[in-house]
Amino acid sequence: QLVVVIPASASSAADSALLGMLDAAPNLTLIVIAAGRRPIETASFMRPDALVVPSAALVLDAPGILSYATSRGFELSAEEAATLARTAATLPDVLPAVVSAAISGGADQPGPRKVWLEAEASLALRNLVAAAADDYLRGLLPFAVPYLLTPSALAAADPHGGAPNLPAIASIGLIDHDAPAAGYRVRFALRQAVLPELERRFPDEVRRIDQLLGEQY
Repeated sequence: QLVVVIPASASSAADSALLGMLDAAPNLTLIVIAAGRRPIETASFMRPDALVVPSAALVLDAPGILSYATSRGFELSAEEAATLARTAATLPDVLPAVVSAAISGGADQPGPRKVWLEAEASLALRNLVAAAADDYLRGLLPFAVPYLLTPSALAAADPHGGAPNLPAIASIGLIDHDAPAAGYRVRFALRQAVLPELERRFPDEVRRIDQLLGEQY
């Protein structure tokens, strides 16, 4: 069994090399983790023994967070798991960092443990965002800059993008439905971590979206 993480900056040659390994070693079990759509994902549809797991399926709810922490030997209460489920710890790249820090003694600091868990989840996400490639972060501009997400706001922010299914994204906990405003809002903890980095790297694009959408968004 081989686990490979393909960075967003990697060329399609990496996908070709991995597919070649599978052809050369039929008994090899290959687990590929990648951001965005990759050629190897398309090729996997032609292989009866391949399984594609969409990123949305990896977002955890409170029971999933509790189960993962337990598997790592860290005891969380149901209330603490519910607290983490409202933070970036629902993301598969963030929760392991939070649990590892807790196991290392971070959660034993004075003060309410829930406060520490929330702060650690925010820190882990900020670190991931800071290390992310520009191409990956640029794709977050239409979601993180508008204060209110609607189909028209997303279309204005990214005229060449597709039409994301906002209710589906809300169902996995990344955005919340704001019925009175007739739209959706990115979870506060996520927007708070992502937006400052977008403003630092892409100030002109952030300003363009702000001016285009106006005060309503």
